[in-house]
Amino acid sequence: IFFGGGTPSLADPRLIKEVIDSLDQKWGLLKKKRSGDDHEGGGVEISMEMDPGTFDLEKLKGFLHAGVNRVSLGVQVFDQDLLTAIGRAHSLQDVYDAVDNLKKA
Repeated sequence: IFFGGGTPSLADPRLIKEVIDSLDQKWGLLKKKRSGDDHEGGGVEISMEMDPGTFDLEKLKGFLHAGVNRVSLGVQVFDQDLLTAIGRAHSLQDVYDAVDNLKKA
């Protein structure tokens, strides 16, 4: 399952959980237990595109609890001037903070 395009990391993790639960209920997709959850099912990769600056550690943990088990971090460049020039909403510091949060989760 791939959540991408349109910055899905802006969504509330509870909404993502509802979608995953609905898909699992219909097709039994989840094999492994989700973090802090007693739900078991049938085993797929659940990937989400996440833009730096759209999530903090708490929100990230919510996505992981929902069943997300792979993250694609939307980093185009590691140059603040270029980020500004191309109109990206996040800063270079947001990128570093996002990577730190991914490590902590």
